[in-house]
Amino acid sequence: MNVIIFSSGFDPENADSCSSGGATLCHSRARCTDDTSSSSSSSSGGFCCACHAGFYGDGRTCLPSGRPQRVGGKVSGSVNSVSFRDQDLYSYVVPEDGRIYTALSRVPPAIGTEMQVGA
Repeated sequence: MNVIIFSSGFDPENADSCSSGGATLCHSRARCTDDTSSSSSSSSGGFCCACHAGFYGDGRTCLPSGRPQRVGGKVSGSVNSVSFRDQDLYSYVVPEDGRIYTALSRVPPAIGTEMQVGA
């Protein structure tokens, strides 16, 4: 097991290169690359996190390619002036096909049928 100990005052959000802490912001399935396009040698051009082959994402979050993802959470809103709050939201995302299956649990009966596609 590897343990990384930061010196007091280290703030990874202010890192300006991979070696100055930027790599700690990248996902474990991503690589950190310094941006060397800066023309000034006195300031760093920053860094970029990119997911490894077989994964996709923004470099801070990398998900396996080719595998559907489950997403859950809470949702609030209103339909035809009937409000609902903190309803359970369940989604199943198939990124390769562009399909998303979504379900809400325990919606108010007054809007249940109106939220069905084709109802």
